[in-house]
Order: sequence, then structure tokens, then C-alpha cells
Amino acid sequence: MTGQDAQRNGSLPAAQETLLWAVRLGLALTLAIPLVVTPGTIFPYVVGKALFARAIIEITFAGWLMLIICRREYRPAWSWVMLAATVWLAVALIAGATGVSFTRSLWSTYERMQGVVDLAHWTAFILMAATLLRRHSDWRNFFRVNLAVCGVVAVLGLGQYYGLVNSAALAAEGRIASTLGNPTYLGAYMLLSALLGIGLLCHFAAAKGWMGEMPGRVDQGEGGRRWPWRGGWRYRGGWRELWPGLAAPVFLLAAWTMWLSGTRGVLAGLLAGVGALALAYAIWGTGRWVRVGGGVLLAVLIILAALFVLTGDPAGSAARQAETNTMAARIASVGTADDSVRGRLIAIRAGIAAWRDAPLLGWGPENFLIAWGRYVEPHPPGLQQFDQAHSKVVEVLATVGTVGLLSYLALWGVMAWVMLRAFRRAAGADRLLIGVLGATMVSYFALHLSLFDTPGTVMLFAAFAAFAVSEEWRMRAGIQADGKGSGGEPAARPAASGIAGRRHQLRQRWAQLPRSLRAAGATGLALLLAILAAATALFSVVPIYAGAQSALPAANTALPWTIQAGQYRWGMQAFPGLANYLRIYFVGQATVLPEEFGGPELEQWSAVIGALGQEGLAVEPENWRLHTALARYYQAAVARDPQYLEAAQRHTAAALGLAPNVPAVAALQTGLERVQRQVAASYDVALDYDAKLLTYTKNPCGDEHIEPVFMLHIFPVDERDVPAAQLEQGFDNRDFGFSNHGLRRDGECVVQVELPDYDIGHIETGQYWFSSDDRIWQVSLYDEN
Repeated sequence: MTGQDAQRNGSLPAAQETLLWAVRLGLALTLAIPLVVTPGTIFPYVVGKALFARAIIEITFAGWLMLIICRREYRPAWSWVMLAATVWLAVALIAGATGVSFTRSLWSTYERMQGVVDLAHWTAFILMAATLLRRHSDWRNFFRVNLAVCGVVAVLGLGQYYGLVNSAALAAEGRIASTLGNPTYLGAYMLLSALLGIGLLCHFAAAKGWMGEMPGRVDQGEGGRRWPWRGGWRYRGGWRELWPGLAAPVFLLAAWTMWLSGTRGVLAGLLAGVGALALAYAIWGTGRWVRVGGGVLLAVLIILAALFVLTGDPAGSAARQAETNTMAARIASVGTADDSVRGRLIAIRAGIAAWRDAPLLGWGPENFLIAWGRYVEPHPPGLQQFDQAHSKVVEVLATVGTVGLLSYLALWGVMAWVMLRAFRRAAGADRLLIGVLGATMVSYFALHLSLFDTPGTVMLFAAFAAFAVSEEWRMRAGIQADGKGSGGEPAARPAASGIAGRRHQLRQRWAQLPRSLRAAGATGLALLLAILAAATALFSVVPIYAGAQSALPAANTALPWTIQAGQYRWGMQAFPGLANYLRIYFVGQATVLPEEFGGPELEQWSAVIGALGQEGLAVEPENWRLHTALARYYQAAVARDPQYLEAAQRHTAAALGLAPNVPAVAALQTGLERVQRQVAASYDVALDYDAKLLTYTKNPCGDEHIEPVFMLHIFPVDERDVPAAQLEQGFDNRDFGFSNHGLRRDGECVVQVELPDYDIGHIETGQYWFSSDDRIWQVSLYDEN
């Protein structure tokens, strides 16, 4: 008996059937991504979700490989959608290799966790889901799981919003955020999930005959059974018919959560999706009244959109009156004065300018921050720094270029073509389900015109693409919604030409082998794939989690600096691909070091900072944030030692060249000018420890160099060597004026001060104005011996 005959007769081998359901379970587990929160890592609402998805996909992919080796009918067939998705992945990889940072293109950052590696995982998900969820009943069950997860996310968010649930795993903001961590992400997820739920409910109602069109045939699922409704609303049996009573409240919870999120973009997505569905029924609806209803609904949506534009508040004056974060208040505040809208418009203009500079393949995926810094227009300090364009189309245009945008739009175009053909081909309840799914895809695209992919929503995009692939294969093979051909039997994949006969012979020879050998071969293959999956997870999941976990205590500035530095170092070593994010944090917090350390200790830490800077710039040479952090550190270090002025100048110039209009970078120039004035005003100071003599030299020297007070703070090795009356905060204070120890001749000033006989740890000296105590310049001196 062949594998296909076994499936027809319901006699799939137990091991293969178990593997099939295990792989399908893996696909379903990806829908739990919105629930994953890792409070023990930085960016707990992003890192855990992305790593959970990767681990599940990698393990599932290993099982899927074994399944398609054993089961021919689950092997992928030709698909234009799958080809477009693969081309999109390939173009992103090439653009990353030619962009400004291949490492960042591959791995992204801890804050986003996107990148080419993540895209490759979701491309694999599309391939697996398309081959395993082949029937509409499979997809309905899949989206029911998503609706259940959506309900849990909504209940948790609403519970916290109304003070019923208190958990560290839930984001606490004025607007509801739940386990997504951001109200915008939550609103997008709720919109898409609610639309899918509406589609499932409408399909159920249409299949029951409660809606206009009756289906010619309804798929009841694998082994399913229809149970009639008798006696009005009296229910009789069938667990599959219980779920609509639960789905309706979940849909209402999702809609309420979406409204409380205050995400204005979801309204545009909702209008676009419902408008697309209305247009489809207005053109291809079966029956006059259906087409008229679709046309009327479309006209109403167009009128509502026009009224919003005409009666809106383009100046944003309502924003100054709105004191709440509700959806109504945020809609009223839409305008150029709204910081969110203004920031997005600035980012879009910067993205288009960046595309003009690299029109073919862009700056590389996930490198929008570099492009934004280079081309952003001058703006107030309060606006957000954009490492994503907050518009998927502009993001792709700037980072993957014209080729990337064309491949990305081609993927959406092929998906739309497949869904439109499937919609026109289907009838009744199946047509309604396909129509709502297509409308949800339109909503996703419209929503992401002002948003970007996140771990909580990208899984739905992958699911939509996989559904389109399976629908394309279904249409090509002439299979109905229940997975059967016109003769009523499960349709087989068309046999491959050329080497199909040889494959058949190999399968026959394999079948003739003793059962023990076949079992041993299957076991060995399973072990090999399990080892490969585990190795992949250990490389791409565990180290990243360890790095994110180490960075959390490192960000605690209350800890001693040595502990912070140790945590940062461990996080960088755990996964070098994402180390630059931690390097920026490390250097940023290191600006306190010059205040705490001096002399040899400061030199040691400066050597560490310099090495980290070189490592980071080697993988991201145009990362202006790293240059900015280094410039701030060296500017702070100049106050203790003028030798760091050259490094401060170099990194300040680099940051200004890469991001001239970013307020935080522009402020570096002011800081550099300040430290340059300090160095210009400072004396050359020499310490002769054996002679116990301190010499100050300044040439040329003017009145402005002798009028300030000289600061001289001597820190003894043993405080008991200094009379208590002379100690001040642990040092011997011997401040003096120029007239006490100085000599001015021929434009040169020389000051010599005799030091006390006790052992000196180090000396802090410089000048300040007596009236303000502001340090004009300062230097730390240590015994070089």
C-alpha cells in the first residue's frame, strides 16, 4: 500500500501521523507569540517574542523536513507567492551585504529583533504552513487558535486598564498595551485578529444558512460531523459548534481593546479592509442585492473618509485641548502640530532623501537609523529618534532600495491576485471566508503604511502569505475547500516529470527493505534533524537571550561600575551579532568614569572604551549613535586629562558628519567648544615627586590666565599625615593666587609650589573663578613611579 493509499484508508502509520500533528502543533504555537513576555531581559516585549518564534520555527522545520521525506503529498508544489517571498528574502540579503552594516542587517537590534535572519524564519514558516494547512478547515482551526490568544491578550490588557489585574508582564501606560508592550502594536494586533474573528463567525453563519448566500458545499473538517439545529435555538451536540458563542464576546473584547489603545492607524486599516471587501462584492457578488449592498457600503465608507478629511483639524489645535489618551481625543488631535504625526512626516522625508542617495539596493535592512540621521531635517529636541520609518513602504524603499520595494510590492501583488481569483472561484460561505481574509490582508498593508512589522504582528503576515500559497496550489490542482478533487477523493500532487520514475523505484526499494532497517533509518534521520534543530537554536536563540538577560542588570546605574561593566562585557560576548547595542549603552554610561577615576585607572578604562569603540565601528562604521557616545565620553575625560582632546574632536566631527541635524549630536559641538576652551586656558603642569615641587607653565600668558584662583587639592596616602584642620573632604586644600607663587616675564607665566613631605596619593589642580567656583580647567596628577 502506498503512502497515499494509506492516507485514503485512514491508515497513516502511527509515527507519521504523530509527526504530522506535532508539526501542526508547532505552527499553532507561533500564534502564542503575543503572550510571551520576558521581564528578565532588556526590551521584554520584543526579545522574548522573537526568540520564542525562532525556536518554535526551527524545531518545527526539522520535523517538517522529516515529514516531507516520508510523505510525498506534503511536499511543496510550485507557487508564485512562494517564489515572490523567496525573492524578497534574497533581495533583502543582497541589500544587507551591500549596505552600511551587514551585521545589523542580519540580526537587527535587541529593540526590534527583525533583520534578514528573522525574515528567513518567517519564510520557512510560510512554506511549512502552506503545505500542512491545506484545507479551509485547517485554516479555520488555525485562526480560531489566534482568536483565543487574542481574547487572552485583550482580557489581560482590559484587566490592568481597569485595575483588576496587576502584573509586571503587562505594560503600564496611559493607553492600554497589555502583553504587546506598546499601544500601537496592540491596536494593530487587535484589529487584524478581530477581522479574522469576524470572518470565522460570518463563515459559520453562512454555512448554517443564516446569511444570504448558501454554500454549495461546506467543509466540515477532517473527520468532522454536522449536527443540526432543531427547535429554533435549541442546540444538539458537536463541539465545533460551541465556539461561535465564545468567539462573539472575544471579538467585542478585541474591538474595545483596540479602541482603548488609541491607535489611530487602525481606523485607516479598518476602512481600507472593509472597503476592499465591499468593492469585491459590488463587482463580483452573486445576486443583484449583494452587489448593491456592497456598492452602498463602499459609498458610505468613502463619504466617511471624505468627511474626516474635510472636517479634520489639520493644525492640530484640538491636541492642545485634549487631556486624555482616548481614541476620540487622539483622532481630534491629528495634525501637523501632533508630535507623532510630525515625527512620522519628518522620518518619511528623510527616508525618501536616503533612497535618492542609494536608489538601487538602499542602505541595508534595519539600517534606517543611519539613513535617518544623515538626512533628517532640523527639528526640536523633543521628537523621537527613528530607527524605523514608521511606514513599511518607506522603510523598504530606504533600506532595500528600488529593487527591494519592487520585490516587496510584487509579493503583495501576487498575494492579491491569488486571493482575488480564489474569491471569484469560491461560493457561499467559503467565498465569504476568503473575502474577509483578503480584506484583513488589505487592512494589514494599509495599517503598515504608518507602522512597521513587529514580532507580535509579523506572524499574521506570514499566515496570510501561507494561506495564499495554499490557495494558489488548491486552484492549480482543482481541489475544493475540503481538500478533495472533483471525483470526491483526496487529490494527489501532480507527479513530477523527468525523474519521477526513478523516485518511484527508490520508494519501492525502500519499501522492500526489512522493517527493522527502515525503522533504524527513520530513527537516525530523526536524531540527525533533532540535533541540527537543537544546534541552530543554541546558536541563534540561547546566546541572544543570555545577552539580553545580562544587559538588564548592567543598565542599573545604582550598581558599582565594575559590576555594570562585567555584565555588559558578558552580554557582548554572549552574542557578538547584537553586541553594538550594548556597546552604545556601555559607553553612554561610562561618561561618569572621569568624575570617579583619574590617572592610571582612567587610562585603563579609556583603553577599554577605545577598544569597544573600534570593535563597534568595525561592524557599523556609520553608526552615529556610537560616535556620539564616544564623543561624550572623551569630552568628559578631557576635564581630567587634556590628552583625550584629540579623540573627543575626532568622534565629535564624525558624529556631526553622519547626523548633523539630530539635536543630541548638534549639542556635541557646544560641549567640544567648552573643553577646547578649557585646554586652551590650562597650564602645562609638571610634578617632580622627588623634589616635592609642582611647576605650572603658560606661554603666552595674559591677564585672564593669572586672575583666576589656582585650585590645589592634595590627596594623602594616609590621612593621618595631615592635620585635621587642613583636611577638607579627604584632601589637603591648598588653593592659592598667582601672586603667592607665580612669576610673569616676557609673556610667560611660571608658578612653582612646594609640596608637603608626606606621601601623596594624587593631586587635583586647575583654576576657577572665586565668585562662582566654576572650573576653568582641571587636571589630575599621579606619581608615575
